[in-house]
Amino acid sequence: MSIKNVAITGAGGNIGGPILKAIVDSGDFFVTVLIREGSKATFPESVKVIVVDFESVDSLTAALKGQDAVVSAVGVSFPIYSHLYLCLSTS
Repeated sequence: MSIKNVAITGAGGNIGGPILKAIVDSGDFFVTVLIREGSKATFPESVKVIVVDFESVDSLTAALKGQDAVVSAVGVSFPIYSHLYLCLSTS
């Protein structure tokens, strides 16, 4: 299976920003960034941005539909249950 559609969480942060840049700069992927409501982060025009409720498996599942891979670059202050919901929505 070829990976073409990549979703990234935490793309506006210190770790996620460079990861996003590398993926976008490669030109090999269609990139979707998942952000929480109220995020002030900005992203390149080529990136699709979806506002999600990271506390909702349904919201995450809908946002990840059609994605081939997910890169999670959220920080340790991100609620642990949100990490679990992200994992559940990709299975």
